[in-house]
Amino acid sequence: MFREMRRKKQLLSEAESIAILKKLTSGVLAVTGDDDYPYAVPLSYVYHDHKLYFHSAVNGHKIDALKRNPKASFCVIDKDQIMPDEFTTYFRSVIVFGKARMLTDEREMREALEWLSDKYSPHALGRQEEIDKNIRHVCLIELDIEHISGKEAIELSKSGNRNKRLVLIFIKTRTLFHYLLSQTGKGCFLFPHSHHIIEKPYLLRNFAPQRE
Repeated sequence: MFREMRRKKQLLSEAESIAILKKLTSGVLAVTGDDDYPYAVPLSYVYHDHKLYFHSAVNGHKIDALKRNPKASFCVIDKDQIMPDEFTTYFRSVIVFGKARMLTDEREMREALEWLSDKYSPHALGRQEEIDKNIRHVCLIELDIEHISGKEAIELSKSGNRNKRLVLIFIKTRTLFHYLLSQTGKGCFLFPHSHHIIEKPYLLRNFAPQRE
């Protein structure tokens, strides 16, 4: 039903995409608006148990659109770094697809408002009173996620893979480094492909394995 990403090297895992959804605080909800024109609106949200929750006015363009067609998508942007000398942008974003419904059960509405409050006002006093005051005057929307697609710039993917390789190289060679340090108190580290030499090994003492 949903298209596969063509550039699979740039594909984020589902776990990475969900972590981004949990971290960010706003995104853009896209629905089928009046006269079938796409309608995209920025919203605050909260992720919980593979669903997204939004609060809204009881009436409006997006509410009418979702009543006509509950299918929607939601996009968040985690990174948008312009690289003018490279004529590109280092980006990272996530799009989810699913079906929306307006919550009508008061227990479900209260849960959604609690999750939103936990995210945006975790230490605020009077949260329960605020929920009690507004619960009958807001609309709570639940988007049941059917598909997640996360993508990042190829430059970020290459950088991440290179860093992972360097970490593995460091782990494999740190025992040798510790041995040299314990025997002579001197040493150096040369990272392959980087030409960076660390000539003050005492700065790396904390990375050496501890003696039994």
